[in-house]
Amino acid sequence: MFSHVSAFDRRTRAAATTATLLVAGLAASGLAAAPAQAASVDNPIMVGAVGAGKQMILDHEAVVGERVNGLRVYKMWDSWLFNKDHQWARDTGHTLFLSIRSARMDKSPIKWNAIAAAQPGDRLYDDMLNQARQIKNFGAKVYIVFNHEPEAAQADPMGSSLAAKPAEYVAAWR
Repeated sequence: MFSHVSAFDRRTRAAATTATLLVAGLAASGLAAAPAQAASVDNPIMVGAVGAGKQMILDHEAVVGERVNGLRVYKMWDSWLFNKDHQWARDTGHTLFLSIRSARMDKSPIKWNAIAAAQPGDRLYDDMLNQARQIKNFGAKVYIVFNHEPEAAQADPMGSSLAAKPAEYVAAWR
């Protein structure tokens, strides 16, 4: 079927597809889930903050007076997802919430329908495989946030909150 594609790329593609389906399944199941439970020893609240670097994380923890388990990290579409500070955070038991914006580091927007239509060999498709490889190689649970606040004008890859359709966002996420 994919004789022209290497075994590594097939495995990576399969892993990316599986991860996407798992995230979609978890999201869908969350809609019908029972109301959230109150925090307890068995079900603690996760304290979180922006975690751009080790010193920022340590500063947040000093201010709060306790461990900040959840770390929000903001990235552009084509930026390297993890650095040494994120590896330190992983190694010290922090959980990363990785926000990936649909714009390149040069600020050029990437349309949601282009992401949804990406095919093997396309630059966007290769970008997604690269992201999947980085996440897999990170070796820890990472929560992905695609285009934080998609309804906000500054997050909209079309340049106006009315230009992009919700269905395009959903298709790009899938």
